[in-house]
Amino acid sequence: IDILYVLDNSGSMDYIMYDENWHRIGTRRKVAQDAITALEDDLKEIAYPDGNEEPAALDIEHSLILFESSAEVETQWKPITNKLDLPYRSKGGTNYDSAINAAIRQMGNQDPDRADAIKVVIFISDGDPDPGHYDGYDEIEKLDLGENGYFYAIGVSNDVSDATLNGLITHAEHVKAENKRYVIAQNSTDLTSAFEGLVDEILSADVSNVTITDTLSQYAQLTENATFTVNVEGADGVTISPSSFSIALAMDRAS
Repeated sequence: IDILYVLDNSGSMDYIMYDENWHRIGTRRKVAQDAITALEDDLKEIAYPDGNEEPAALDIEHSLILFESSAEVETQWKPITNKLDLPYRSKGGTNYDSAINAAIRQMGNQDPDRADAIKVVIFISDGDPDPGHYDGYDEIEKLDLGENGYFYAIGVSNDVSDATLNGLITHAEHVKAENKRYVIAQNSTDLTSAFEGLVDEILSADVSNVTITDTLSQYAQLTENATFTVNVEGADGVTISPSSFSIALAMDRAS
């Protein structure tokens, strides 16, 4: 999995954000970074269930782009065990065009050996683009994340409009409809909730041609004319019909 964060670092990201009870809890930048860090921690726990020193259960790399009046790659592609270079201060305007162009270039800079990796772009902004820094949807229409790519647009505060983020999602035409969405968080609780479901969505790839092999003991004996009913529940809670797959079984008499 290759995850690219495209994070707004304009001056307004230093504005104060509140929780659902309107208590001041820090700047928009800090709250956004905390949400990113929590997502990263969840992914690292899944990728390295036995600790970072053990072989990875999932091969995850990440990268970070910061944008304001311009955009720069702040963290090049690295394994998820390496920390992102999150900013300490914010400045400048809000240039969506530069951010999206930088994202397209950075996705093209990944190792060709990772061409089959699931591509994920998480775009985070606290405001609409400045006049002159956005030419409509020409740039986002060029974003191609492959067959299984994901694109999320996250609004930090209600200073960013539904129309703007929905436009990004709608015109990300190379991403399947079920793999893209936008959320506007008016407080820190909303923002945290917006990130909570991303891990499950990113890891819920379709699976086919699965073989489960269990080595049998010397006491194994094949059954004849036996009937089994197997129910498989998908991630969305829908039961998959047993007729959609075949299964061969041998019963171990010792067990």
